[in-house]
Amino acid sequence: MKKLLFLMAVAAFCLNCGTKTETTTVVNKTNTAAPANTAAPANRTAPTNTAAPSNTTAASKPDGASNSELDFAVVNKTGYDIKELSVGSSGTKEWTKEMEVLKGRKFADGSTVDIEFDPKAKAELWDVKVVWADGSGSEEWQKLKLSEIEKLTLVYDNDKDVTSALIE
Repeated sequence: MKKLLFLMAVAAFCLNCGTKTETTTVVNKTNTAAPANTAAPANRTAPTNTAAPSNTTAASKPDGASNSELDFAVVNKTGYDIKELSVGSSGTKEWTKEMEVLKGRKFADGSTVDIEFDPKAKAELWDVKVVWADGSGSEEWQKLKLSEIEKLTLVYDNDKDVTSALIE
């Protein structure tokens, strides 16, 4: 059974100066680790109206273009390495290889990965999935409004056995 604890906060604007006040929101995980005697969750299929993100810099892209409205950084402060990091639009049913941005590289604890989207990406809500390098399963955060997120910091609370995403 999946659990989804989702907390969203709205960024506040300073009334006197009109500047954005930085807020941090904690989004708890959906644990998708497969029970010992069942198969892992099915992969998801990308919808036709979105473009998969990449973790390359704009300078290394042929046209240098990205979608700054959706681009964000993921910081791994879990204490564990991650072997897969996928980003897909919400509402799709399967995760695909095109959604996975690490492309075989390890996302070490303490590292940051910049996610840049194709300018054609149109979805409003996005899901993020990580797969642990130690084989202990995966975690998902769903329905994230990336146009309001600059950084997603993944943290693990060993006492509560909960992985959360701090949103800035």
